[in-house]
Formats: sequence, structure tokens, C-alpha cells
Amino acid sequence: MVKFDQTYRKEVNITQPYIQGETEDEVRRKYHLDKVVKLGSNENPYAPYYHSKNAMIHSISTLNRYPEDDFVNMKKLLADETGLKPENVALGSGAGNIIETISKMFINEGDEVLIAKQSYRLYREVSKLMGAKVIEIPLTADYQFDLDQFEQK
Repeated sequence: MVKFDQTYRKEVNITQPYIQGETEDEVRRKYHLDKVVKLGSNENPYAPYYHSKNAMIHSISTLNRYPEDDFVNMKKLLADETGLKPENVALGSGAGNIIETISKMFINEGDEVLIAKQSYRLYREVSKLMGAKVIEIPLTADYQFDLDQFEQK
């Protein structure tokens, strides 16, 4: 019998699974706190806005259809609101989706990708998945990008 982990790309083997941080309830119990606002997983601590809830409820009747894949209407609305051109608006389902899309467009196997060592781990993971060599550059003592180190690499 063929083992699943022997059939997929070698780059998949070097990526690490995402480990979610503790939940608000876990932190509350662990540290005996009454109130906790979870910010570490980049989640919004507030419930969706009224208009967002209504839009979600309204969209239930169309869940049997694929959404438009290029978000033409949303890009137009955002462009009008911000003064940008619609073709200069990039949308995705979260920052991770945008990072993955950009990586697929620009990173080739064997490329060297420079990232700050203390940065969003998805930069590292996606670069490795694309077959790139990741070079990590530490931040300075005051947590700034060491631009001289980036330039030297």
C-alpha cells in the first residue's frame, strides 16, 4: 500500500502545521482573569457589524451558486471609496490567501527569499512550499528591519 506522505511534493514535508493559540476561555481559566480580549491570532474581537450580518443573511439564498471569482463589484466599490483603480485592488479570503497568491506568482523553485526572522510564519512556509531557500534576517535590537543586512544578502 502506498503511503500518502510519500506521494506528495517534498516541500510539503518541510512545512509545519499551524498551531492555534489558546482560546479566550483557556486564558481566562489559566490566569484567573474575568475579561480577555484575544488579539494574538489576528482575529477581530468584535462581532460582525449590523450591515455585515444583514448581508450574510441575505446571501444565504444564493449559497447554491459559486461566487464571482474576481470580485468585480466589490473591487469597484472599494476603488470608488478609496480613489484607486479597480485593477489596483487585490482581494482574498484573508491575508494568507493574498500572500499565497503573490508567492505563486513570483517565487520559483531555487529562489532565495529574504524574510525577517521574527515575522509572520506564513512567509516562511509558503516560500518553502514553493521550493525557495529561505534566508532569515534578525530584527535589530529595537525590533526594526535591519535594512543593511537585507541589502548585503
